[in-house]
Amino acid sequence: MRVTVSLLIFSLKTASSNDNGLALTPPMGWRSWNLFGASVNQTLMLEVMDAITTRKREVDGVPTSLCDVGYCDVGLDDNWQLCDSSAKSGATYHDEDGRPIVNKKLFPDMKGMVDYAHSMNLTAGFYGNNCICVDRHDDDKKYYEGDVEAFIGFGFDGWKLDGCGAQTDLELFDSLLNATGKAVVVENCHWGIIEPALPTTTWCPWNMYRTSDDIHASYVR
Repeated sequence: MRVTVSLLIFSLKTASSNDNGLALTPPMGWRSWNLFGASVNQTLMLEVMDAITTRKREVDGVPTSLCDVGYCDVGLDDNWQLCDSSAKSGATYHDEDGRPIVNKKLFPDMKGMVDYAHSMNLTAGFYGNNCICVDRHDDDKKYYEGDVEAFIGFGFDGWKLDGCGAQTDLELFDSLLNATGKAVVVENCHWGIIEPALPTTTWCPWNMYRTSDDIHASYVR
């Protein structure tokens, strides 16, 4: 019996992702949310940086740190901002000009914290479009510009952009970041639900994409 197999070739339209030369393999490191949640502060972040670079254990007889085996990114998550719902602009953690306001009691020297990470040969991740004290009121471009200005000023290397507030246009974030001349690892934290820039986006303006809600550690005895 003669069998004829027919192959159908489809023309598939694919969306390209951010091709800025970063995150070509999955970045390895740590973020503050699952451990500290809203209780994070600068002291804890610095202690984690020390812990991830300290050579406490031996691998094949050689003192080795987590960073030595690739876990070299330390990321700050939510609750670095100063929440103020009484602001005249209607924002909760941005000033009138769109600049984000840091809670100086928790993070007295954000740039110093990032500089410390770099001195330890670590990369440092920031967090935006925050979920604690959400800015849902307005997606004015000035808030994107203010966030990017702060991000660059602090010296962060990567940016987790959440989906809680009004600043969900990752294409706009990408264009503003490109204008700074600095290549940035961008993590889309829109949980596989929120589109990055409807209705016109035809590509993926990020390096990583999260497809689920928060995960939590649990232990079974």
